Formats: sequence, structure tokens, C-alpha cells
Amino acid sequence: MTYFFPFLRQDARWEYSCRSASAERVAVGYCAGGADPGYHDDGHATSDEACACYQLFELATALEFVEESGLRLQCAVCGVWTMGRGRIRGESLTAQVALCPEHQTHDDMWASV
Repeated sequence: MTYFFPFLRQDARWEYSCRSASAERVAVGYCAGGADPGYHDDGHATSDEACACYQLFELATALEFVEESGLRLQCAVCGVWTMGRGRIRGESLTAQVALCPEHQTHDDMWASV
């Protein structure tokens, strides 16, 4: 099983991390560092900031909009009944959000999670 969690480093900075039973903990998402824009290795002041950083990473890299069959829910932005959903592909702690076609955007998804 794989665990994702904010981790307090020895320098008192937080980063979002991943660990499985067979591997050591590693920083993930933007916290993993690297040369690409957005990636960093300087940590965060709080665990909440580290969680928000990983959530932004998920929204930027794994967000998809789908139509669910059957259950209509009210759009999280405007209240219109819809079968549209925003969700993160794969394993994620970010909940699926009901979004009508007009509000299926990264900004509306981020504002609704």
C-alpha cells in the first residue's frame, strides 16, 4: 500500500511525500524539486501549504472532466443540476466535484475542493 502525507523535514519545513511498504519516503509533486516551473525543494511553512501544493500539482497534471451516468448533482458553482464531474485520475484524496459543462475549468475545480 502507498501512503501520501505531509512530512516535517529536519529543517522544520514541510513537503508532501509518498511512502510504500517497500520503499523509503520521497517528496512528490511539485515538492519533488527539479528544473521545471513550479517544482521546488525549499519546503513549506505549514503542513496545510504542503497539502495545497500537492493538490495544485494534481489539478495541473491529472484533472479530468467526465459525465457520470445516473445521478445528477447540483453544480458546485452555479447550482444547475448536472451529471458532469471534475476528478483526479488515479488515487487521490481530492474529492470528485459536481461541475456543469460551463464550470468544468481548473479554476472552478480548485475553488470547489
